Formats: sequence, structure tokens, C-alpha cells
Amino acid sequence: MNGDKGPNQLGRDVFLVAIDERGLQHPGEGFECDVKVDDYRNGLGCTRRVIENGWVMDY
Repeated sequence: MNGDKGPNQLGRDVFLVAIDERGLQHPGEGFECDVKVDDYRNGLGCTRRVIENGWVMDY
């Protein structure tokens, strides 16, 4: 994160990883990755996309 400077966007600076009761990780499942649209939900799926893309942000 960029601290107080921002913009601190989901899918660029902040990533979602849910951990279930068994300790399994579910990175952004059920969400899309589209940081071009100004809606916080659109960055939630970027964790999954980055992992599947070899840890490269291609967006």
C-alpha cells in the first residue's frame, strides 16, 4: 500500500484472500478483475488473476 498517499486500489495495492475454516485459501473467488471501472468490487478478483498469471499484473 502507498500509505496515506493513495490511491491504494483493490487489485493493485490491496488483494483479497479468504481463508476458510480448514485453513484453505480462496483468492478472490467469485469476483472479476477489472480495475479500470471505478467500483471497489472489480478489484477483488485480481488476486486469483495474478496468481494464475505467474504473479504478473497484466492489467
